[in-house]
Amino acid sequence: MKQPGTKFQSASQDYAYINARIRGMKSELLSSSQYQELMNAKDLSETLEILKNTHLGHHFQTLKNDQDVSQRDTSLFEEVLRRNLSETTQGVLGLLEGRPSRLFELLLTLWDVEAIKTILRGVFTRQPSQKIIESIVPAGRLSEPLLKELSLAEDVKSVIQILATWKWIFSKALTKTLPLFEEKKEIFFLENALEKAFFEYTEHEISTLKSEEKIMGTILNSLKDLFNLRAAFRMRNPQLSPSEALFYFQGTGLRLKKNLFVSLIQQETSEAACLLASSIFALPEKSKSESVIEKTLDHRVFEEGAKASLGNPLGFDIPLGFLWQKIAEIRNVRLILRGKKARLHSQKLEEELLYK
Repeated sequence: MKQPGTKFQSASQDYAYINARIRGMKSELLSSSQYQELMNAKDLSETLEILKNTHLGHHFQTLKNDQDVSQRDTSLFEEVLRRNLSETTQGVLGLLEGRPSRLFELLLTLWDVEAIKTILRGVFTRQPSQKIIESIVPAGRLSEPLLKELSLAEDVKSVIQILATWKWIFSKALTKTLPLFEEKKEIFFLENALEKAFFEYTEHEISTLKSEEKIMGTILNSLKDLFNLRAAFRMRNPQLSPSEALFYFQGTGLRLKKNLFVSLIQQETSEAACLLASSIFALPEKSKSESVIEKTLDHRVFEEGAKASLGNPLGFDIPLGFLWQKIAEIRNVRLILRGKKARLHSQKLEEELLYK
């Protein structure tokens, strides 16, 4: 990966050819009518038959049909989805050169960060390796074999040591925060350190974005808001001073400025924090549940990212939008497969789907 500070030429014509290619890939993604058909399928077996007639079909065709699929664990099917996502993101990266490639790599790095956070949480709570892997969205550069190796680590310290051995870009941030984690036994401190390291890593590129690349800054700032909100909810304590509160601040996003972050983290109760957050983010319904608000904003970020594909046809909007739509597709199909296995009602599934 090229390092921040590398100079690239950036012009609209750089995006014309690659965006045409990506729009072709986008046209193959599952449509709203296909999602509806999947949700209305009577069981897991019928769901898989429908998937075989989509662009995902060639992956599912390789699965054996010698046993009743209704009795299968969905892990085999989810492995197919993870492979498809990884192949797709690496395929898009292969189309890009220069500045577009650099920006797309930054987005993939974000998903590596999300994968490592998932592994750290899973290892900390002693989840089985397979369960950890099934919770990951493998859209980044770290391969599944590497992620599996990390998920098999004995403890959190071992995960960080392996990353340091690999010289992973953010391993120093984790190593530096490890003593605090070992003292407090709170995985949040490692997650917060990772997120800070990522945003610091992107600072140079974001400060030099061209007009056709502004969507990148918008999405990253939306993510800052989401991560800052999570931090405020996790560390809420009315006794914290402003300087203590700002230790967890990721930087100013679109809505959550420093003063609002401090006010949020100093709220006396969870209910008060939720009401303030609902006001800050202009949520249509004021929720009293932290998890509901986080989920709402997570879906909002996905929708914002996916809709980028409707933006500037000669800018970075198309690659970014396609990536978010592809990740949403894989997460949605995974949800539907699990839902069919658990015999959930289609209405319940539809409520959980991301941008579609």
